[in-house]
Amino acid sequence: MKDTINYTRKRIAALDHPQVIAAALASGSAYLAEMAVDMRLLHYPLNDIRMLGEMLGRRRSWPLVGTAAHYSFSIFLAYVYAAYARERLPGPAWMRGLIFINIENGVLYPFAPLLDRFNPTIQSGEMPPVFSITGFVNQLLRHAAFGVVLGSLLRRRKFLSD
Repeated sequence: MKDTINYTRKRIAALDHPQVIAAALASGSAYLAEMAVDMRLLHYPLNDIRMLGEMLGRRRSWPLVGTAAHYSFSIFLAYVYAAYARERLPGPAWMRGLIFINIENGVLYPFAPLLDRFNPTIQSGEMPPVFSITGFVNQLLRHAAFGVVLGSLLRRRKFLSD
């Protein structure tokens, strides 16, 4: 276990932190921009910021709490991608980012019924369910925007030998 922790510390320490954070913020912003577009085009007001914000904070503070949670998770994902995934996935940079984020989406989306059941905004009918065909399409489009930007900004580079 100690070797795994030391290995992880070395991988993270070797990263260009400003680059990873900038890529995370740009990717998170691409996700939000795509969210704004698909909410209008699909007429399905599934707002991830509101969903996160009202689940984690008070009803009035959802914009701040939801945005902070969204960008925090964007930074976490960018670090995981930069430290581990970008060197291991096939294809050009944009495709590696797309593959990575769709793995994340594939792991987390099966928990969408729990969001539908326990999120107060969805429960009250103010926001549509996540676990639906349209909700799934929303998530695919948003994650695609995130992944393409992330992969494009965090191209492969040499790390410590594995």
